[in-house]
Amino acid sequence: VWRGGCTFIQKILRLEAAGAVGVIVINSEHSLVAMSAGSTTDSVHIPAVLVSSAGGELLDCLLQHGAPLRVSLAPASSAMGPENLSKFSSQGPTLDGRIKPDLVATGENVFSARPLGP
Repeated sequence: VWRGGCTFIQKILRLEAAGAVGVIVINSEHSLVAMSAGSTTDSVHIPAVLVSSAGGELLDCLLQHGAPLRVSLAPASSAMGPENLSKFSSQGPTLDGRIKPDLVATGENVFSARPLGP
């Protein structure tokens, strides 16, 4: 389904109610965006992923020509570790002996799903 017309969560909830077992949202713009649930308290019970406009156009073309497609979503593994800090993070110890960063959280390149094949 193409991005636009309503929020991500509204789109996914409508498709789930219609019987979808998963949702691929195709970005309608060439810029990167983050797919978020917004401020709703409704829960989605099916997997959903946002793909680039180029990737979505390819999927759309394949479907238009009747190509059989099989999509699998799996949690992405991350090669990130404590030695890999975001560029905007400070590192310590500081001159006065404090350890930095003093708050650790996921900061960038967060992947919730990845393709399993080409």
